[in-house]
This record gives sequence, C-alpha cells and structure tokens, in this order.
Amino acid sequence: MSRLTKTRRFSLRSLLLWVLLLSLSFALFRWSARLDSQLLFYLGLGCLGASALVAWIALQRCWRYTTAVLVTLFGIYAGVYVVLSANGRYEPGVLGIDHVKWYSWAPVGFVHDYRWNYPMMRTFLPLYSLDVQVWHPDVRPGYSGPYRINILGDTSRFFNT
Repeated sequence: MSRLTKTRRFSLRSLLLWVLLLSLSFALFRWSARLDSQLLFYLGLGCLGASALVAWIALQRCWRYTTAVLVTLFGIYAGVYVVLSANGRYEPGVLGIDHVKWYSWAPVGFVHDYRWNYPMMRTFLPLYSLDVQVWHPDVRPGYSGPYRINILGDTSRFFNT
C-alpha cells in the first residue's frame, strides 16, 4: 500500500479514542454538577480539549470524514438539548418581595431546588438562548399555557420574614 493511500484512510481506533474521551468529559460534567465540584468540571474541560485534539490530529487527513463527524456532533448536541427541553418546565426566574415576578423556561437539569445550574446553562447557551427567544419566553404568574410550571408555594424560606 502506498504511503499516500495509507495517510488518507480513516482511523477507527482514533474515532473510538475520541468517543471515549468525549463520553468521559460529559460524565465528568455531570458528576461536577451533581457533586458541585469545580475540579471535576475542569477535568471535564481537559478531557473535552483532549478529545478535540485527537479529532483534529486524526481527522485532518480526510476532510470528508471530518465534516461528517462535525455535523454528527452538532446533531447530537442539538438532539440532547431538544430532549432536555421537551421534558422541561417553567421555574421561578425572579423572586419579588413576597411573590414570583416571572417564570423562566428550564430544561431538565437546569434547575435543582430553585437553584440554576450555571455550568449546564453555559454548555447549552446558544441553544438555550434561541429556545427562550423563539419557543419559551418568560411568563408572568397566572400563565395557563401548555407547559408545566413549578409554582412556588411557601416563599418564607427565601425571605427573612
């Protein structure tokens, strides 16, 4: 086999290493959100960077596969957000003195115990911004639309009353 033909071949081992590093990075992001650990978040960023480096080194030889992988990655990224958003609900966005001023859209995993998960929001920020501008704008109390609302009952734990 000539050297030119050999360098244009797609490497399945590199793809598997890339998928493994990418999966590990998302697992670390999930664990960091669950355990509230910045170290795990930065380790996840490191694995994400390593997976990008592996993809760049392995796939720079054949642009057709690189394009296919990038399109697939974007499709997976958008698909994950669509699944999270499809199961989301409105959460209290801004609390006033004694009531909720408005509710903001929160896909699954973005809010836990009325606290917003900012690393998760940063991960999906482009799609989240598009989602709240087009499909799920903020709503005022008294909303009676098709989406669920996490109605805040007792606000005394948020205010010194």
